[in-house]
Amino acid sequence: MAQRFRSKVVAGFLGLFFGILGAHRAYLGKPLAWLYPVLALPLVGHALRAHEWWREPAAFAAGLLFVLAWLETILISLLPAERWDARYNTGLERHSQGSVWSVVIAALALVIGTIMLMSVMALGLETYFETKYGFR
Repeated sequence: MAQRFRSKVVAGFLGLFFGILGAHRAYLGKPLAWLYPVLALPLVGHALRAHEWWREPAAFAAGLLFVLAWLETILISLLPAERWDARYNTGLERHSQGSVWSVVIAALALVIGTIMLMSVMALGLETYFETKYGFR
């Protein structure tokens, strides 16, 4: 089977918007691409059944998986074109080129991931201190 060209921008886009489903990993042909949805979807489903879903440990764990997917998106988007081609486009005549869209995707993933991480940490610490010291 012939190897197909893999675009850094497409992989970054998939990671940014569908990373929790493992779409970026599937696009890159990485093993265990199915691991994200198998872990995240039951966690999200369990958390959403609770009255205060944002206080559920399952929501905390799912949030960390979102952050991990966005971290991979940042790493994918900022990988230099030469290293990208050596890793994903070996032996192809077509080569990747630097793109402003890769940087935009990385910046969006950084902003969204930082907001999500801060939210997950704040809710997790709030829940911890409420249970430990009886605040409410």
